[in-house]
Amino acid sequence: MATIREIKRRIKTSKNISQVTRAMEMVSVVKMRKAQEMAIAGRGYSEELEKMLNILTKETKGQEKSVFLTQPINVKKILIVVIAPKKGLCGPLIGNLFRQLSGFMTNDKRFLSSDVSFVTIGKKSKDIVKSFGKPISADFEAFAKEPVITDILPISDYIVQELTSKNADLVFVAYTEFINTMSQKPVVKQFLPIMLEQKGEVDDKKEEKKETDAIILFEPTPSEVLDGLVLRYSQAMLYQFFLESIASEHSARMVAMKSANDSAEDIISDMTLYYNKMRQNSITIELADSVSSRLGQE
Repeated sequence: MATIREIKRRIKTSKNISQVTRAMEMVSVVKMRKAQEMAIAGRGYSEELEKMLNILTKETKGQEKSVFLTQPINVKKILIVVIAPKKGLCGPLIGNLFRQLSGFMTNDKRFLSSDVSFVTIGKKSKDIVKSFGKPISADFEAFAKEPVITDILPISDYIVQELTSKNADLVFVAYTEFINTMSQKPVVKQFLPIMLEQKGEVDDKKEEKKETDAIILFEPTPSEVLDGLVLRYSQAMLYQFFLESIASEHSARMVAMKSANDSAEDIISDMTLYYNKMRQNSITIELADSVSSRLGQE
């Protein structure tokens, strides 16, 4: 049985933990709001770029396709970019991303017959990749608290170089998509060559009708505009993946720290009640001993 001194020490330790987790929760709340705003604001820009790509691919139909839009027939080399939090203490976020990536690589037959390599960003990404026993072709340091698009250009340039030099036939990105404060979804999706979303026949007819209502002129030519746009699109999408990952990280850390703080406060409450009972029992025993000793003297 723990002594009163040991219980008092446990209460003090739990209070210290509660103070730390509460402070970390408050910091995460501030960071989370900014990250969420940036992630949500960037989605509209990415969607408009994708619409423009759809239009340009129709305008250049029948012409030689860009390497960024041509899907390989025989896949021999695959590059995976892993975007993970640079720090821990964010609940199951890192573990969920690892399980999603592991399941994706196991279920996709292309990974069984291809050479797989990784691009990692930050320490936690390397921790995930180590479990697969695959080579890391490039490792980038974690970014600042609020990265800008120029921060990801070296990564984007490296990925594009790997694709154009035939060192990679397919490029995938593993990251965590921000859904809301309480929910984050681990995702593994093809990044390059670009796979434009296929729409249904009804949507196609509606879009064709809208396109016929407006005349779009491209200068200099649709094919030349397309070559430049796919690069901008790849940069914008990679940046969006980072924003989604950062928003997910801060949201998950806020929830984890709140849960830890609540647990610490519950422990403090239970231990304080137990401490008071033991102290009361100790006082009662001392009083009983004192009374019995006096009665013995009389």
